[in-house]
Amino acid sequence: MWEEGDWNTLAVKSSVTFPVGVTTLPIGPVGRVSVFNGLIDGLNSHTKYPKQAWELEQWLGSPQSQAILGSGGYVWPAIRSLDPLFLKYWAKNGIDMSAFLTEAHGQVVNFPVSPGIGDALTEVGNDLGPAWLGTESVSQALKTAQTDANYILRTS
Repeated sequence: MWEEGDWNTLAVKSSVTFPVGVTTLPIGPVGRVSVFNGLIDGLNSHTKYPKQAWELEQWLGSPQSQAILGSGGYVWPAIRSLDPLFLKYWAKNGIDMSAFLTEAHGQVVNFPVSPGIGDALTEVGNDLGPAWLGTESVSQALKTAQTDANYILRTS
């Protein structure tokens, strides 16, 4: 098992020789909570081509652009009515991605943005390594990761 988002499906599928599947997150003490990880673009305020940059930005959010992203299986389109394009692409490639849609319609929180979040996430990954390798229990690795991440976030 590997916890990731839909954007990594192509990388995972193309790097393994076994079938890949997707499922919803487990349900914890406060229910199932998923993190919203939306994409955003920005324009450089120092660009020599502000008009063209703005035109590109508008196109990237257009139904035409979003249909390309969805039908190619790259990311969920930012237009809800185009969700079936993404699902159809991956169904043709043997993966039912509907678990991600189930998560999106459940309890969702924003990705944390705070001082130290990058360091905390790196430490969580390091702390979970022994559990993935089978050299430490999952419960102990999670406790260590929680302690370390909380410390980093408190002191950053």
